[in-house]
Amino acid sequence: MNNMSDFVIEDSSILTKYVGVEQNVVIPEGITIIDYQAFNPFVRPEFDDIDFDVDNKFTLLSVKLPSTLQIINSNAFEACDCLKEIVVPKSVESIEADAFLDCCSLEKIVILNADCDIDSNGAFEGCPDELIVYSVDTGKEISSVEQYALDNHLRFRPL
Repeated sequence: MNNMSDFVIEDSSILTKYVGVEQNVVIPEGITIIDYQAFNPFVRPEFDDIDFDVDNKFTLLSVKLPSTLQIINSNAFEACDCLKEIVVPKSVESIEADAFLDCCSLEKIVILNADCDIDSNGAFEGCPDELIVYSVDTGKEISSVEQYALDNHLRFRPL
């Protein structure tokens, strides 16, 4: 479990920045929004005043999202290039543009809300062609998540 001081939280529910060093992160319950560039390894306080070696940047390997999460904002996980998979809880209503931009190791994303609104401008730009999007079968002809995958030439698999 991460220390609460690893997170910059506004209004008791908006995660604006992860400032810890743990590579396997558990986001605390109560967070409803992951804000713009919250996990971007190139936008970290310790690098504000120095040039840093790209090889020594923060590396996010895994993240567990809270069941209270509703929105993943633009660029929230941008450049998390070691993140291989993520499970998006049923509570998430929206994944914004470029939320996972350049997550070049992302192979699997499980979206438990089949009606999640995923920004049509490309929430997964720069992710590998092998990325598979999984979501629950709603019994509808086609879910929002499946339609997004089809429209953006991503592989889709029902759970």
